[in-house]
Amino acid sequence: MINRLKNATIGDIAVTELLCYDEKNIPKLLNLCRRNSISYIPSQDRKSIYKMTDDGFVQEKINDDLCMSPGELIFDEITIKKFTKVDHNEIRFVLQDGKIYGVVHIVDYNSEYLLVELYRAFLRFENNLRSLLIKKDLKNEDFIKWVRVMSDCEIYEDDNTQNYWTKRYVTLMPAEDGKRWRVENERRNLYAFQTFLFSDLLEYAIDCKLLDSSVFPSYILKKLRNYIAHARHLTSISEAEEGNLIYNFSHLKKFIADLKTFFFAFDHLEDLLQSKDKNNFSSADISK
Repeated sequence: MINRLKNATIGDIAVTELLCYDEKNIPKLLNLCRRNSISYIPSQDRKSIYKMTDDGFVQEKINDDLCMSPGELIFDEITIKKFTKVDHNEIRFVLQDGKIYGVVHIVDYNSEYLLVELYRAFLRFENNLRSLLIKKDLKNEDFIKWVRVMSDCEIYEDDNTQNYWTKRYVTLMPAEDGKRWRVENERRNLYAFQTFLFSDLLEYAIDCKLLDSSVFPSYILKKLRNYIAHARHLTSISEAEEGNLIYNFSHLKKFIADLKTFFFAFDHLEDLLQSKDKNNFSSADISK
């Protein structure tokens, strides 16, 4: 399971080392707020906040709309909606026992913790996909034959155009003897399906009716996988002409919606692997 990711909380991504209000550092604090498009700074005792004004800061009580708790699930719809209150650019104060425990901002969804857990989840998902193919007694050769069929079915726009599956087949089975020996030798020395692209294996499993395309939408899953593999931020950030940062909240909401699709597909794939049938399978059965 991937419960650590699915149950990630505000406390997992909150920043607890805080820069608090200090009269001696007002110019620095003003610059910080303007640069990051935020308006609030916690007080030294962490029981109140200071709001930026045109000429400094004014002390205020903590607004409930700016409060969150450490245990709130970061992918929960209720949590996401809380970022729409007041202004999604604002920081939220994470309260514990009546004091500011930390702060959280939508940019904190780009935390290293989440990126690592996302990578770990997709690594397991890819391994489970290979395991499903093995469970169904499929081999590297079956996949390569399928790619060849897909290549034969492609329609070329002209004699100089190679479509996707034709290029994939040439990569898997090079015409030159030396190159073909190297790729075949690499396949022999690795577990089944290890040398093939995740996106291709996903299409193969769907075409073989092992996976339902409605549960495993290939476009969404491939896009997520590539996004995570390249460690891109969940919340995109740009810079305005004035120098302040602009945070793309709609991008984060779309990513989380896609991520929930992945969670559903992940659980469904694990259920398929655990189902008992004549091809009952365990991790010890994986062979080259």
